[in-house]
Amino acid sequence: MQGIVAEGQSQQPTTAQVFLWQPWQAEQVLPATDAATPQRWNELQLVNPDTSINKDLVLPVQHLNSDNTTWLSFLLLFVLLIFATVKAGWSKYIQNLFQSIVNYSTAERMFRERNYSFSHGAFRLDVVFYLVFSVFLFQLINFFRLDFTAGGYTLYIFCLAGTFVYFLGKKLLYKYMGFLFENTSETSEFLFNLNNTNRVAGMVLIPVVALLAFSPFSSLKIPVIIGILIVAAIYFLLVFRGVMILLRKQFSILYLFLYFCTLEFLPLVLVYKLLFDLVGKFN
Repeated sequence: MQGIVAEGQSQQPTTAQVFLWQPWQAEQVLPATDAATPQRWNELQLVNPDTSINKDLVLPVQHLNSDNTTWLSFLLLFVLLIFATVKAGWSKYIQNLFQSIVNYSTAERMFRERNYSFSHGAFRLDVVFYLVFSVFLFQLINFFRLDFTAGGYTLYIFCLAGTFVYFLGKKLLYKYMGFLFENTSETSEFLFNLNNTNRVAGMVLIPVVALLAFSPFSSLKIPVIIGILIVAAIYFLLVFRGVMILLRKQFSILYLFLYFCTLEFLPLVLVYKLLFDLVGKFN
């Protein structure tokens, strides 16, 4: 009979049955959960961090190489402000200073003219030199781990006082020797060049001390070597300039040798010995 399906013969589902059957089949695949709170597969699973973090995993931390204390930061900021005022008002004077340490004619012209309009700029650069050079000494003491009872800003004050006393005593000794050997004009010219080289050294050492204070690198050997080479180069330029001044004035070679051995090399040897005697005493 038409309309009667033979036994064992499969009947094809209709389109409506297929449409209703697909969602039902998807529900059978899902695990049995509470019907009132159906589980969503796209929910994030919160994991207890105490059980999943590797205790041996340590994030790298970059430490600064020196004690960047507040007083040092403010001191360098004060130095930069002074240098900015000199740069704004006496830029030509700064150019002449750098030329004078390598060009004798420029230094001689500056000594003859004695332009007192630059006196305020010169005084400010003297302040910059004493502050910056003392910071550099302070950083060298910390780098070479020289043990002193004083530390921090107290050690810096000691370096500042020592630098001021050393250069003041050196200038007074030069004036006395000039008066003794009756060559006051040559001595005055040499002291003028000494002041110029000190001012240039103060300006050049500003980035060096800033790098030593705030360097993120693991080793400070390179900036320390650069700073020492700068100081040594400027010092030997000064000694060479002094030899030129005295030779141009027909100064005796014997007196010339005694002059610099007494006023340059002997004080350095005494400072070296005094420094290491103090270190040995505190140890």
